[in-house]
Amino acid sequence: MPNLAEMLRVLQKTSHFYMFRPCRSPLIALLRMNYRHRSLEVLSRPADEFENDQSLEFLWASKAFEHSEVYFNLLCSVDPKLLKITPVDDLIYKLFREEFPVMDIRVIDETHLKSTKEKEKWRPFCERFKNILEDYSFGTLLRANAEEDNREENMILVTRIQFCCIEIARNREGVNDILRKKFRSIESDKESNLSTHKECNI
Repeated sequence: MPNLAEMLRVLQKTSHFYMFRPCRSPLIALLRMNYRHRSLEVLSRPADEFENDQSLEFLWASKAFEHSEVYFNLLCSVDPKLLKITPVDDLIYKLFREEFPVMDIRVIDETHLKSTKEKEKWRPFCERFKNILEDYSFGTLLRANAEEDNREENMILVTRIQFCCIEIARNREGVNDILRKKFRSIESDKESNLSTHKECNI
């Protein structure tokens, strides 16, 4: 599976990629315009099939970026405890906390998560969802620090089931609650400043 740095290099070669903020930059608009006609079947293929095909890898990366932005916008708009990520959230949360009862979900250490020891724990756990969660092994972008947004330095690449486990737990345990207040206030300040600036120019 391509790592995050590899995906970013692909994007840099194929678009004017200035910021890792999909819907706050021209990137996603460009992706939607140029790639909407491509087959949805291609987009549904696992990321590890894209290693030797930059065009397919780019499509997969665009899907991952859009997903991360849509999800983050939801976290900033509604009570995270009300969000339902999958049809089997209860089961995922139950099994996750049984297997990883003391895992710190507030800040994920990527080096630790992807260490040989942790991989040996996660691999059989993830396989339990093979026939339960669609696309359980697909590459998905996860915020390492739950209190920060989805900028490049805060994103790590995990499987979909790992994303679901961690984000469901973050939502249910109140870890994501800070986002609405923190980032809504930032956007409000920006809008206020923009409004003031416009008034000064009239």
